[in-house]
Amino acid sequence: MKLKRIFYGNLYKLNEHFKIFDQLIILDSSERIGKQIVECVNGVIIPNINENELPNWFVSYLPSLYKKGHPWILSDR
Repeated sequence: MKLKRIFYGNLYKLNEHFKIFDQLIILDSSERIGKQIVECVNGVIIPNINENELPNWFVSYLPSLYKKGHPWILSDR
């Protein structure tokens, strides 16, 4: 229970303060093979998966990043 509280508390803080990072990479490791969800470079959101693949925790607990990434369009990388 404590670990869960820490995890969601960290997401809350990240949602508020993600702009202080020059570069931020968010990974989803809930599956056997983790995947990079999004990269934020100097405040620019670079999605790495389609919007319909976003995990619920990203949409629910990182709404500032989610809204900043809209329209959620994959970059040509």
